[in-house]
Amino acid sequence: MYRSATTSQDDDYFYGVDLFNAGYWWEAHVYWERLWSESPAPHAMEFLQGLIQLSAALVKRREGSEKGEAKLINQALEKLRRASTRAGSAKVFMGVRLEPLIDQVEQVEQGVTPTIELQV
Repeated sequence: MYRSATTSQDDDYFYGVDLFNAGYWWEAHVYWERLWSESPAPHAMEFLQGLIQLSAALVKRREGSEKGEAKLINQALEKLRRASTRAGSAKVFMGVRLEPLIDQVEQVEQGVTPTIELQV
């Protein structure tokens, strides 16, 4: 499992997870963007960007923008799949279980609308 550089960053990151899981996707997006811009680790940056894009996709869904949602879902999936490859057999990256997340996002991509939850 990847751990960010400082405890305060971990607290901020997991606060973003809580926001996302509560359906506050825009707020999670904004929170993670700050961490993304401050991260010195390229793999963490890419994973955070995937979460940011996933959050934005869910905002687009709520707004009824199918095209915007689809584009962002595809971009997020690409990054989440790379994180899964990097995570190895544990399939956990930055505390998030990737297999259930990727499965849920793929269902959204296929037109099924499951509840997406980040499992930590």
